[in-house]
Amino acid sequence: MKILFTLILSFITVALNAQNVNYQVEILEFRISGCEDGAAFGYDEEPTWKAWGRDDINPTFVGGDCHYSDGNFPFTLGLNNVTLLTSNNTAATSIDIRLEAWEDDSGDRCTFDGGSLGFEDDCYIDNTFPTINFRSEPNCQWNEHFLESENFAVLVRINWEYSDFTAGFDIANCGTTVPLSAQGSGSWSVHTGATGSFGNVNNPGTNFAGSIGSYELLWSSFPNCLTPYTPDTVTVDFISTPAPNMTISSNTICEGTDVTFNAQNGTIYDWSLNTNGNVVLSDGSGQFVLSPSIADDIVYVSSNNGTCSGIDSISFSVNPSPTPTISENGGVLSTQTYPVYLWYFNGSPIPGATSIDYVPTQGGSYYVEVLNSSGCLGQSDPITFSGVGIDELMTTLSIYPNPTSGVLHIQADSPITFATVYNSIGKKVQVSLIDNELDLSQLSNGLYIVNLSINSNIITKRVILSK
Repeated sequence: MKILFTLILSFITVALNAQNVNYQVEILEFRISGCEDGAAFGYDEEPTWKAWGRDDINPTFVGGDCHYSDGNFPFTLGLNNVTLLTSNNTAATSIDIRLEAWEDDSGDRCTFDGGSLGFEDDCYIDNTFPTINFRSEPNCQWNEHFLESENFAVLVRINWEYSDFTAGFDIANCGTTVPLSAQGSGSWSVHTGATGSFGNVNNPGTNFAGSIGSYELLWSSFPNCLTPYTPDTVTVDFISTPAPNMTISSNTICEGTDVTFNAQNGTIYDWSLNTNGNVVLSDGSGQFVLSPSIADDIVYVSSNNGTCSGIDSISFSVNPSPTPTISENGGVLSTQTYPVYLWYFNGSPIPGATSIDYVPTQGGSYYVEVLNSSGCLGQSDPITFSGVGIDELMTTLSIYPNPTSGVLHIQADSPITFATVYNSIGKKVQVSLIDNELDLSQLSNGLYIVNLSINSNIITKRVILSK
């Protein structure tokens, strides 16, 4: 069975006049309304009628059977529904009727004779009436036409039907309204299924509206058609359109940071970036991972359940990610100003190293990860710190005692310009250099880094405070 699948809304246009038809034309009666014969002929009339018919496909008139009667006008000659014209499976749309008639006095009733003086036939007419567009009239019923020319008339009737009779294609539709595709002359009804409605029950291509579910519709021939057709059925399935219900893994979208979109209720998902239809991924997972650029602003998804597709989208703004850099000055690593910092040594985070500066305690690879005001992470390029070895070249510098319980004494051949002290997590502590002495007694026990500036060089010493 041929199935027609329709997406969102599809339209089937049935061009009714393009369908072939069967028709039949019958003569019901002839009439005479004048042309009195006079006293010499007994005051009765002897009319003769001949009728022809043709359609717009076959231009030659057919018919012309001779019918006659006697009587005083006006009178009618009734016929027993004499067939004048019939055709099957034709593209015809119109019919012409021709009437030839006269009052006969010559005695040859079926041949007009106008030449015998005193016995000539008279009141002769030969007229083709205006075209009858029979397809504009109701089908499967007899439609009568009274055609009159001067003293004579003919009454005909026409019945027509579409040649083919079928309920059309079975339909699976993503919605609850669908155009039907029947052919023939008939009427629609719901055979099985929930309540539904037709735009016009007598229109083969009418719209049918229902609810989600399956219907069997019945297309039944009209009772007065020329051909008794067996009713036909068509199945209409109204299928629910899947709702993708798309979600996003984060409300903060950062440049270059993966974000995950999820959708559901489909078997195939088409993911489009920035423009609907610009498909960048098509699979059955229902998940799309995007590493967004600044130019990205919307993701679409089409969830397809095998018949129907539902569309959803999420718009977003991409925040720029920070790009910190590291500078080194006097054994101190520094970066730019951000709300949040975390320093790394050889790929591992340094506990407590969450300041803009960090004083390395050993040689190796360092980088910093920062968080900007938009909530986006950025990471610097690594920097290799080899340690400070100048103190090993200046044999006259000494710091004692080490470990110390509080006061450090410093001896050097050259003046000490300044001294800075950092704790073990790289945080600078407040200690003053007085007379080449550093008083650490107010600090907590632990490891401290002492940087001394001598002759424009930074000398680093590690000191243990133990009180």
